[in-house]
Amino acid sequence: MHTVYEPDCEFTDGEVIERNVGEFPHSRLQGSLYAYFRRRRKKWGLQPIVEPRVQIRAGKFMIPDICVVQGPEP
Repeated sequence: MHTVYEPDCEFTDGEVIERNVGEFPHSRLQGSLYAYFRRRRKKWGLQPIVEPRVQIRAGKFMIPDICVVQGPEP
């Protein structure tokens, strides 16, 4: 099944919840954090990812602003 929700939403225990998408200061900080980690990815052995869909547990999916994972690109 393929479904698109506008605006972006998260899914928790069978319920679709509207996601706060932030405004300009939030976006600027998100971009700055991504750039900070991106510049250091090879030296530190990590990968920054912007707004990935992450399954927290069965029935709960969230979208963090920035996710930093250790190791090669997933």
